[in-house]
Order: sequence, then C-alpha cells, then structure tokens
Amino acid sequence: MIFQYTIILKILPLILLVPSIIFQIIFLRDYFKTKQKMFGFLAILFSTYLIRYIFQANRRSPLLEGEEFLFFVLFQVFDMLALYSLILVLEVFEKNIQFSWRQILITILVFIAIGGMISDPDLESQIIEGSIFISLKPISFEFIFRMLFLFIAGLLVVIALHQSLKSAWSLKQKSLIKWLTCGTIFTFFMPLIAQIALGLPLQVSIEFLMIASLIQELFQNFGMVIIGVAFLRVSKKPWLLQRQKIHLIVVYSQSGLKLYSKAFIKELTSDDLLLLAGGFSAVTSLLKEATKTTGQVKAILLEGKELRLINRENFICALLVEFTTQASELAHEKFALEFEQKYKEELKDFNGDVTSFHSAEALTTQYFS
Repeated sequence: MIFQYTIILKILPLILLVPSIIFQIIFLRDYFKTKQKMFGFLAILFSTYLIRYIFQANRRSPLLEGEEFLFFVLFQVFDMLALYSLILVLEVFEKNIQFSWRQILITILVFIAIGGMISDPDLESQIIEGSIFISLKPISFEFIFRMLFLFIAGLLVVIALHQSLKSAWSLKQKSLIKWLTCGTIFTFFMPLIAQIALGLPLQVSIEFLMIASLIQELFQNFGMVIIGVAFLRVSKKPWLLQRQKIHLIVVYSQSGLKLYSKAFIKELTSDDLLLLAGGFSAVTSLLKEATKTTGQVKAILLEGKELRLINRENFICALLVEFTTQASELAHEKFALEFEQKYKEELKDFNGDVTSFHSAEALTTQYFS
C-alpha cells in the first residue's frame, strides 16, 4: 500500500509540472511579441523554477561523490532566484520604474545569500539507510542570510498582495489576488516549513523522508499552476492587479472629433470630454509643429497624472492615468488594437456618425475593470 502511494506521489508532481513548462513558453513568447518587462520576468520566474525542480528531483537519484553537495547548492540558489523573480513581477506591475528601494534591498540580500552559497557553504550531511541528506548548518552565514532573505522577501510579497487586495474594488480583483496569495504560499513558504521540520534532529525512516519530499514537490507544482493561471488572466485583463486610478479614456479622429470616451471620475462631464478630445488634438499638433518633428507625441506628463497617446492610421487613443505601469501600457495597447479591429470598416468610411462606436464600452470594461 505504501509503495502504491509512493508511485502516485511521484507521478502527480510530474503531471503538475507540465503546466509550468507551458506557462514558461507562453510568457516568453509574449515577451518577444510585446517587449513588456512583466512577461520577461514571468518567463524568468518559470525558468528558474523549472531549473530548481531539476536539481531538487535529481537529488533523490544515485549521485557520484560530491554531486550531492553541488545539487543541494544549485537547488538553494535557484530556489531564491525564483522567489526574487516573483517579487520583480509584482514590482514592475505596481510602477514602471527601473529600481525601487524594495528592489534594491531584495537584490542586495539575494546576491549576498547566493554568494555565500556558491563560495564555501557550511553544510552538514547525515546518512539515513544508505541515502545522504544535506542541510545548512543552523548557525552559519549562509543559513542566516538565506533566512533573512526569505523573511524579507515573504514580507514584501505579503505587503504587495495585501495592498492590492485592500485597494481592489471588484470581486474579480479580490478573487485573483487571493488565488495568487495561495499559489505563493504553496510554492515558496509551505516547503520552507517542511524543510525546517525535516532538519530537526528526529529519527525518521527513508520512506518518510521520500514521501515528505514528494508531498512538498506536489504543493510546489500546484502552487506554480495557480500562479501561472493567475498571471495568464492578468495578461488578458491587466487591470486586475492595479492599485492606481484611471481618469479617462478618449478615442478621437485625426481631425480632433471625439469618437468614443469614458470618464472614470464624476467630475468630468460629456461636454468636458468633448473639449478634451479637441484639446489633445490641438496640443499634439502644436508640439509637432513647434518642434519641427515628424514623430508622434506619445506622452504628456502632468502633475500627478500622465497622458498616454497611441496613434493609429484613422484615430488616436488617449489614456489619462496617475502613472504609467506595465499594466496600463498593456491594457492601453490591447484596447487600441481591438478598437481598430472591431471598427475597421467604420473608421475607413467614417462619415461623422459616432453612434456606432458606443459599443466600445464592452472593451473598456474588459481591459480597465
């Protein structure tokens, strides 16, 4: 019976590993298509996780002398890099900045911890029924910095997800953030508890250690499936993880005629939006003429706000947000692309009738709610 359970536990983690491979391919493809840093960090997250899993799984196979220590060190390194990648994903989604103080802090910690692991780690090993089990010595530089990194990284992830949950206004947002939190706990923090428990000086059998290790892998792979599904949803609906406010979106013709608009704040009326469409067109034309440039104006910075412009052949799409993020850029681009595809004929033979563009409300709901 124990043998049957062991076989099942060996197969399940491998089955759950397949989605992680698929997610890695999807996000890498999306990165090359869109050049969005979020997809790049997601591809790195799943790549480091898969490499980490290879070293974790191979540690159960018969290894040559010395290889046990090498595989243990590489597993620890890629384990920290995977969590580090997740933090970067959440960071670039929050604000489109190169480095924040949180990124600098966590970068310093992770590379100090990795440097300690690959230089001369203070490891200890024990033989249980002919198999070697390796762990970090509890009172060592590597152990202390690894624990410090995991503690601060966990704290940053919790803060980021809590702030997103606190500011979320829709049930879809709240549900996604809760699932993402569960996936993070399953992947990165439940295994840590298991590692600490297995490191206690207890007399256990080799069967117990193998089953405990397989259950740990099962939770990790299941957690990565949840994370992958969550970010796949975010890539289709970028505003699900946003804490900033969107003020308005306006689509107007090259001549300045408003085709479609949506205000997200009560202070703006339909007349205001009509004037803004003409104002945006006039300002961009004036800037181009004054600066003698042939390129298009892509952004105008205001105090506490940022106006982003996407120029298409038959229209211009303006988005006013608090600040630019990976999510706002992605949502803006997807909206403009689908608007162009949906109203291709109307835009080509535009006769001044804007009523046909009212159905763009569905696109606004899809990408900005």
